[in-house]
Amino acid sequence: MIRNYILVAIRNIRKNKVYSLLNISGLAVGFAAFTMIGMYVSFEMSYENGHEKADRIYGIVQSSSASSPPAMVPMLSETFPEIKSAVRLFNADKMVIEYNEKKFIEKDWVWADNTFLNIFTLRLISGNPETAMLKPNSVLISESMAMKYFDKDDPVNKVFNCVLDNVRI
Repeated sequence: MIRNYILVAIRNIRKNKVYSLLNISGLAVGFAAFTMIGMYVSFEMSYENGHEKADRIYGIVQSSSASSPPAMVPMLSETFPEIKSAVRLFNADKMVIEYNEKKFIEKDWVWADNTFLNIFTLRLISGNPETAMLKPNSVLISESMAMKYFDKDDPVNKVFNCVLDNVRI
């Protein structure tokens, strides 16, 4: 029975080539659009799921990055008493890291306020999360970055230079 249905379908496709092509391509475009929209929604809904306070984290996005104007957080915190804690983020497109005569060009660095660890849950391999970002110019880096810059040395309390858009920080 199924074989007969397949033969009739093939005969109809051969007989009405343009009509069949339009139907099949429309179905393919519909499935592709449905899949892409589903993937986008899934990504957007799972953005902060890895954090303990994910149900209380909200983001204000300027264009396509997570950056926010410097004055926004104090203004929002004063205006809305419901805000318990807030963090400002600044994306740095290109950074040059200098340590022990070595230079590394890095992309997509994010600068954050010291309240970052109050909002986002990160497991620190080394250092104290309570004091990690209290000092000015403190940095949180991944294990792979620590290995890249410092080899086998402990990165805690090490100093390196950052150059952002030809301005030394």
